Order: sequence, then structure tokens, then C-alpha cells
Amino acid sequence: MQLVRLTATGKNALDFTLAYYVGRAVAADPTGFFHIVSKDTGYDPLIEHLRSKHIRAAATTVSPPHLRRSGKPPTPTPPAAAQN
Repeated sequence: MQLVRLTATGKNALDFTLAYYVGRAVAADPTGFFHIVSKDTGYDPLIEHLRSKHIRAAATTVSPPHLRRSGKPPTPTPPAAAQN
């Protein structure tokens, strides 16, 4: 895993950067499996394109816990008191 910090912002800056690094990873390991985990659902066209080139890829959409529809966010549990 590699952390990449972007120095510029833009509407699709992260999308293009991710596509670039996935391309580099595929070039380095064409038989690998590439999995994009994101809260963005817009990666399906990229996944379809990779698969059409016989590259094993998948995407999973997740949402941050505070945005899930399951109600209020879970209340943190304080640590148990030390037992003597």
C-alpha cells in the first residue's frame, strides 16, 4: 500500500490520480487483483474497462459510519475500570 498526497485539488483530481496508479500497478503486476474501496460509486466504468482487458478488478462502495442510514452513530464505549 502507498499513501499518495495530492498537492492540487479539482473536481476529478482523485479519480484521475487513482486511475493513473491503478494503471501503474497493472503494468507492474498484470496478473494481480485490483480492488477499489471508496465512498464514490463512479468507478464502475473503470472497473468494466479493466475487466474488458482481462484485468481482474472490483470496486466496493462504502460509506463513513456517520453517514450510514442505520440511525444515530454508535456511542463509544469507555474503557472498563481497572480491576484490583
